[in-house]
Amino acid sequence: MYKIFFDGHFIYASHDTQESLSPGRLPGQGVFETLRLYDGKIFALSFHLRRLGAGLKKLRIPFSFSYKDLEKDIHRTVCLNKLKNARVRVTVWRVRKKTHVAIVAVAYRPYAASRYKKGFKVCFSSVRCPFREGYGNVKSIRYKPFLAAYERALRQGYDEVILLNKKNIVEGSRTNIFLVKNRQLLTPALSSGCLNGITRQIIFKLAKKTGIRVREARLQPQDLEQAEEAFLTNSLIEIMPLTFVQRQPIANGQPGPVTRQLRALYAREVGKFLMPGIDGE
Repeated sequence: MYKIFFDGHFIYASHDTQESLSPGRLPGQGVFETLRLYDGKIFALSFHLRRLGAGLKKLRIPFSFSYKDLEKDIHRTVCLNKLKNARVRVTVWRVRKKTHVAIVAVAYRPYAASRYKKGFKVCFSSVRCPFREGYGNVKSIRYKPFLAAYERALRQGYDEVILLNKKNIVEGSRTNIFLVKNRQLLTPALSSGCLNGITRQIIFKLAKKTGIRVREARLQPQDLEQAEEAFLTNSLIEIMPLTFVQRQPIANGQPGPVTRQLRALYAREVGKFLMPGIDGE
C-alpha cells in the first residue's frame, strides 16, 4: 500500500482509493500531470508544473500553493514510498467551491526494449468530438471520453486509440502522434484540439537540433496509413514506434530511422539530466 498526498496530509491509500483519484473518475473540474521519475529524479518537472498552473488559471480554479511547495510535496511523496523509478500523478480539482490536491506515486516498470522494436498497434476511434476545442493546453480531468475509447481499443487487441475531430487526427487517448513523410516530421496542429504534450515539445527541439524539419499539419487517417513511419509520445513511454494501424502495417511494419534517431536523442537527454549535479530540465 502506497502513501499519497491529499489536501496537505500524507495518508495510506489502497489501490481502489488511488483509482478513485484518477482522471475521468473525479467529480468537478480540474487538471492533472503525469510525471516520470528516473533513478530518483523527476524529468521535466518545471515544464509540467507550469502547464498545470496555466491550466488552473484557464479553468479559473483558485489555488493557494506555490510551485515550490508542490515540488516539495511531490518529492516527499516519492521519498515516503522509497521509489526510484515511478509514475507520479499530480491532480488539482475543484468541487463545491473547494480546491483539492492529490499526489499519487507508484512504481513504474518501463516497456522492455523488445517492445520498442515491435512497436504499437492502433485503431481509429469511432467517436468524432473536438474534446479540447479552445483548451488545447489544458490536461483536464474530464477524461471519460478518452478513457472509454482507450479501454474499447484494448478489448479489440490494440495498444492505443487515435482520436479524430470532424475528419482530422487529433492525438492518442494518452499520447501525441507524429508521422514521417519524405524525412519531414508531421504532427497535428494545436488548433486541432490536441494537448501540447511535454514530450511533444521536447521532440520539436531535438528534431530541429539535428536538422529534421518539423511541421504542424492537418492530418487525415489516410496520412497515417500512408506514412513512411510514425510514433507516439508521452512522459512515460517516451517515444514509442507506431507500426500498425487498423491491423495494417505502416510502411514495412518496423520502426523507421527517424524514430530510432529521435529515441536515441531522447535517451541522451534523459541521461544528461541524470548526471550528478544536473537539476534542471
